[in-house]
Amino acid sequence: MGDKNDLAAGHLILSVFIVYLTHLMDKGRARSTVRKHGDYLWALGGEIIRDINQSGFDQNRSAYDLVLGYVDRLGGPYWPHASGDEDQNQYDCVCRALYRFSQKIIA
Repeated sequence: MGDKNDLAAGHLILSVFIVYLTHLMDKGRARSTVRKHGDYLWALGGEIIRDINQSGFDQNRSAYDLVLGYVDRLGGPYWPHASGDEDQNQYDCVCRALYRFSQKIIA
């Protein structure tokens, strides 16, 4: 945690991630699948926090608006810590799945 904005943003991000991971468990996804998604969501959360530290944080945004500002139908933001193309592709796949799920929730 860098400052209070990190903590506030982290709580918003986490609220979206928990709903998504719970959805995966409710659909009967394997523990390894849920864990994989959780790992990539952790990476996404880190990229969101990093960007917020550079560009600022609008505390009036909803949790879904915040997350949907970083994921879309193509994937997520560039992840500089990916171990290679396959890792980046898996990360983007999870970001796309989160995007599709979030679109259903807010519709």
